[in-house]
Amino acid sequence: MTRQKQERQGESDSVVLCDVRDGVAELTLNRPDRLNAFTPQMGAALITRFRELDEDDLVRVIIVTGAGRAFCAGADLGGGDSTFKGAQRGAGDPNADAAEEEEVLPKEARAREIRPWQIPKPIIAAINGPAVGVGLTLCLQWARCAE
Repeated sequence: MTRQKQERQGESDSVVLCDVRDGVAELTLNRPDRLNAFTPQMGAALITRFRELDEDDLVRVIIVTGAGRAFCAGADLGGGDSTFKGAQRGAGDPNADAAEEEEVLPKEARAREIRPWQIPKPIIAAINGPAVGVGLTLCLQWARCAE
């Protein structure tokens, strides 16, 4: 039996796909044209997916892989010098642009954020190609979960 979960809105509809079969959830980073380069929207989609899968008692394990020939090529630097604009200020910074923050992860979702190390279910990285920068860092977080 297969259950497909769809994101609710925006780019996150396609940046992280989710397929659940027989207690195994497979998350796929889905930007193969950019070697699955990581974006704030992808991060928000992963947080949402992890929360949903953590709450789903039928899911026993989570596997994360990348679409195409790479797992994750690191941060998407296509935005030039604005790529790390939000990260420089940090979450909760009073000078942060609230509209920009809301666009990436709505306020109600930020309040319910879950981090991989908070999930008792095993998370397995099925690294199918290059895992660079944040792409490798993600996997290291999941390895910590398996301890």
